[in-house]
Amino acid sequence: WMLFPPIVPLEEIGMIEGQPQMNSATWFKLYYDKVLADDFPEEWRPMEVLQVPGETVFVPNGWPHLVLNLELTVAVTHNYASEFGPFERMWTEVEEDEPNFAARWLQGMNHSRQGLVNRLRKSGVVD
Repeated sequence: WMLFPPIVPLEEIGMIEGQPQMNSATWFKLYYDKVLADDFPEEWRPMEVLQVPGETVFVPNGWPHLVLNLELTVAVTHNYASEFGPFERMWTEVEEDEPNFAARWLQGMNHSRQGLVNRLRKSGVVD
């Protein structure tokens, strides 16, 4: 696992908006030495994790990451929406990627989480 702090510019680590995601083996060939080099900014350096059987890895919200499996692996992943992170950014992505779901979700929040709807309106991401 390579987990990068949210402040790293994505293009510096080969995660370029609008381009297909490169596979991890290619990433390690092209970027691994770069991100560990002495001249790579310290505040952008990744956390490198070697996960062994039985371990769980938690990836914090907003941390770009990639995984290279060294042997046959089964992955169980779960993404969740939390009001305690960059909720407005997450909402914008859901609204762009899944507009029908976003409309239903907004209806549900209007019914039971009016504070979150108000927060979205205040930030300008919902009318």
